[in-house]
Amino acid sequence: MVSRGGFTLVEVIVAITLLSIAVLTLAASGTFAAEQIRLAHQEDAAAILAAALLDSLALAPDPGAGVTTTGGLTAHWWGAADGAITVAVTGPGASADRAYSWNGRSQPRLLHMTPGPHGVQ
Repeated sequence: MVSRGGFTLVEVIVAITLLSIAVLTLAASGTFAAEQIRLAHQEDAAAILAAALLDSLALAPDPGAGVTTTGGLTAHWWGAADGAITVAVTGPGASADRAYSWNGRSQPRLLHMTPGPHGVQ
């Protein structure tokens, strides 16, 4: 009998299985990356809203407390007796709610992130 070159059926099945696993893994990583990008955009929007509020509240003689909603995000703010201002930002479907604080002497800083939705009040 003459030996023919080529692949056996088992080799072809193994190759197709490995290729399928690689393609599915690549597709899943694309979905994961898209979700991470969406979450990063939410966090950017929350940080921008908090920074804008802290900038305007820093000029107020008594910022007091309040709430505002912009672009689907809700920001609660309150001032402390020592002059510190805290802004808590929440949003629908957010991965985490955020609270920022500013004491008038340094850059605003992220106090904490709590598991969402709406963990910061």
